Amino acid sequence: MYCTLTPIALVDMRKRLGVTTEEMTRVMALKNIGGLVSGLLVGSVLDRFREHTNLILAVSLVVCGTGTMTQPWSTYLEVLGVLFFIEGLCQGASDTGA
Repeated sequence: MYCTLTPIALVDMRKRLGVTTEEMTRVMALKNIGGLVSGLLVGSVLDRFREHTNLILAVSLVVCGTGTMTQPWSTYLEVLGVLFFIEGLCQGASDTGA
C-alpha cells in the first residue's frame, strides 16, 4: 500500500518543488537503488537473526510508512531523494523477508 503514494502525488510534488520530470525520475531512481542494496544485505541479516525476523520486518514497515508519509511535505529535492532511498531500503527489506 505504501508504494501507491508516489505515482499519485508525483505531479504535485514536481510542481511544488519546481523541478522537471527528468529530475524527479532521477530522484525516484534512488528508491530502486535502495531496494537493491537492501535486498542484498537484509537477506543475510534475516538469516543471522532468524528469531527476530518479525521484529525486523515490523520496524522496516514502520520506517517505510513514516518516510512515505513525509514525502509530500518535503521542500527540497535532496531531502526527497533521501526519503525515496529510505523507502527503497525498507521496501527491499520487507520484500526479502516476506
